[in-house]
Amino acid sequence: MSALVSVVLPVLKPDPVFFKLAVESLISQNYKNIEIIIVEAPSENTGREIVQACGDKRIRYILNPTKTSLRDQLNQGISESKGEYIVRMDADDISAPDRISTQLRYLKNNENVCLVGSCLEIIDENGCTLGYRKLPENHEEITRGLRLYCTIAHPSVMFRKQDIIEMNCYQDSAPMEDWDLWCRLAFAGKKLHNIQEPLLKYRVHAQAGKVASLRKTLKTGIELKRRHYQKVPGCWGLREELRCALERCFMILPPQLVVKLFLKLSVRRSLKGKG
Repeated sequence: MSALVSVVLPVLKPDPVFFKLAVESLISQNYKNIEIIIVEAPSENTGREIVQACGDKRIRYILNPTKTSLRDQLNQGISESKGEYIVRMDADDISAPDRISTQLRYLKNNENVCLVGSCLEIIDENGCTLGYRKLPENHEEITRGLRLYCTIAHPSVMFRKQDIIEMNCYQDSAPMEDWDLWCRLAFAGKKLHNIQEPLLKYRVHAQAGKVASLRKTLKTGIELKRRHYQKVPGCWGLREELRCALERCFMILPPQLVVKLFLKLSVRRSLKGKG
């Protein structure tokens, strides 16, 4: 029987500890009818031995002969997938044991929703919890917020494969390939949702691409917002211009300082209340 859910996990220069923990979190999911598609770009170190040591037949490991873009890795994983639903995952994050079952249940019970993400538990390089990131829950809150920031955490999502194929999958280059897709889904009338539970442990560490490409992320984020929303009546105003101005200021700061500011402003001690 073909897997109902396909996990797409792109990899570049996998950390031997973080990557192993990421794959193990998928293998140990309480929902078992999955396939795990690992698409790795070539580098000086490979995750092949880690994958082989797992000994799980549900893993499909693809080591590309030449380096491509993250966008191409993602689209390759989707094209190789057999499942009706696609789960995204990064190689240094950890999925909660009930992540897939929780998101699958939500999509099955809400046939009008094409994509579901979740809130995040933010962890450091040692796996210690730094706090939680709350993201907007319903479609209206999510789409309204997309004019300002990426309201859906990419490595936390599960989506219906056919809906994403209809949108021609990922089109923008990293690091905005996800935000661009969410905007296109929203303009197409596809419903989006975030479960208000931390179903993913999102790792922040000095070696992460999330930190290394921070200036590029800010720059391309400004460009993306202007491209999608600036000419749409009622979608662009003083608030959006001020947000872009603030982000341009962040671009001249050291990336590590920006990460500290992000953690200070966006991460909370609990998902409950205001703390």
